[in-house]
Amino acid sequence: MPASNAIRTVFEWSLCLLLIPAGLMSLEWLTVGVTFGFNLWRPGRSFAILTWVAVVIFPAFVAWALAKSFKAKSLGITAVLSLAAWTFAGFCLWDLYVGRLGW
Repeated sequence: MPASNAIRTVFEWSLCLLLIPAGLMSLEWLTVGVTFGFNLWRPGRSFAILTWVAVVIFPAFVAWALAKSFKAKSLGITAVLSLAAWTFAGFCLWDLYVGRLGW
């Protein structure tokens, strides 16, 4: 099963590399949301608040997915966790540059 190990290694490295920009983006959103987030913290802005919370805790999810993928016996769990993390990262980029959902 060397092909399976190679694919698992690619997924695990992608999570490792995703952890760096996810941490930086989380720190940025945390700083801006706490210091300049006057427009964010209103009752009518529930989607924006949920997006902010999701982005702030996203590095913890990536770290958990990475730890879980190291312990997982099947390639499927590693693939699902990696694809979920990259899907959310893609949503964040889309929301930042194209979508502007809730902001």
